[in-house]
Amino acid sequence: MFPSKRIFWIAQVLALAIVVAALFVFPGAQWWSTALAFCGAWGLVALAYRLLPCNNAGGWWTLLIVTTLTAVGTIINIWGWTTAVGRTTADPLFTNWDMLRYWEEAQWWNGSGQEVVYAQTGYGGIIWMLWCLTGGVSVVPTMVLNTLVSVLSIIVAAKVSVVALDQFTPWTRAKVHTWAMAIISLTAYYSVNGTVLLKESWIFLGMAMAVWAFLALRQGENKRLPLWGIVGAVAILSVVRPGWILVLVLGAVCMIPWGVFKKLLPVLLALVVVAVAFDLTVREKSWFYVMANPFIHNETAFAFNTLGREKYEQFLITLGYFSEPIFYRMLFLPLTLGVQYLSPFPYNFSYVADMAVTMPLMKLSYMWYLTGGVVIFYLFRAVRQGPKTVNRLLLWAILVYVGLAFFTGGTQARYTVPLLCLVIPAALYVLSHRRYYTALRRWAIAYVALVAVALAAAYHIQHSNILM
Repeated sequence: MFPSKRIFWIAQVLALAIVVAALFVFPGAQWWSTALAFCGAWGLVALAYRLLPCNNAGGWWTLLIVTTLTAVGTIINIWGWTTAVGRTTADPLFTNWDMLRYWEEAQWWNGSGQEVVYAQTGYGGIIWMLWCLTGGVSVVPTMVLNTLVSVLSIIVAAKVSVVALDQFTPWTRAKVHTWAMAIISLTAYYSVNGTVLLKESWIFLGMAMAVWAFLALRQGENKRLPLWGIVGAVAILSVVRPGWILVLVLGAVCMIPWGVFKKLLPVLLALVVVAVAFDLTVREKSWFYVMANPFIHNETAFAFNTLGREKYEQFLITLGYFSEPIFYRMLFLPLTLGVQYLSPFPYNFSYVADMAVTMPLMKLSYMWYLTGGVVIFYLFRAVRQGPKTVNRLLLWAILVYVGLAFFTGGTQARYTVPLLCLVIPAALYVLSHRRYYTALRRWAIAYVALVAVALAAAYHIQHSNILM
């Protein structure tokens, strides 16, 4: 259902005016070409959403607001990397190591930079291909594409909740989709990634495509379209985060019915082999090598996790977490799971302020905590009444979540963001059934108190010499 055409057209014109105003207030990118690029991105977002049967007025307004805010945040960050520091869009200043590495990878592909030690493919290759298509070196095309991918990912990830909860909620499909989009959009740890030169939005898109495809196969839909979804997900993740292919393999085992799984096994194995071969032969430091190495040489494998970190990671090194035998880490799971859950801590905003103007907003973790609280409630109160599909999604999420905490010590909390599309269906199942409201209110009081105490304790520890 489309909102009132006249009002929505006025709103779209107003959104464009806001974007153009931001381009003048925060100069850096060429205003007219960038405005046109964002208009094109919005057109693709609108087309994708219109094709969904569950589109509705609330969803249209949500997408317009999210797209506008993401575009404005992107414009401000481009200004911060260029004009604000005396640079140009062809030579931005990045202080974040990941952003700088991706830019250097693109320069290496373009033949204008030095060899990059860590990798010569991945996200940097996408940036370089955009330079080839647009005819020049600039940070602007990549950032506009990031905005597009970020918003499209929200649409696809929200569709997962619609499919998982079909016939198991009193809400309409349109309402489920809108609520899911709102939760993802308000999760700052995800949404801010659409405004910076990071690949997290691409990973989220690949994950959402795979989850939707697995659900479609589970429900017995035509195998051709879901299979193409899996191929697309593998293609995206093979480029931006090959190690996540292992997560998809686990998901296939958890989600696809055994009869269908046996028929698709040769295709799935072929996709995994191609992805692993691509990673091992093209990359300087393979992600699969890094993921497998903990069982061989732990300290070397996790060197990239233990450089330039703060007190907590140094504390883990002191304990021998990255060098002792594997079973030793199991003793620290309560600690590593807790740190991974609370990160990014909603304080110390100045720590990331120099990376990008919008980066401090990433630390506003409140929607992350709220969603987690409802999901925990589901696990203890509603899991027996909940749909089997939702329970399988949660099982997949829990296995990956624990695995990430085990391997990284909770130091890479951003890797858990793609799991949002796996857990939101459980949260929406609880919120859509009034019979849980009384118990949920009681749990909310206890949960908020627990999180507040945990954050206060974490703040005290991080600002003292306890971990030194």
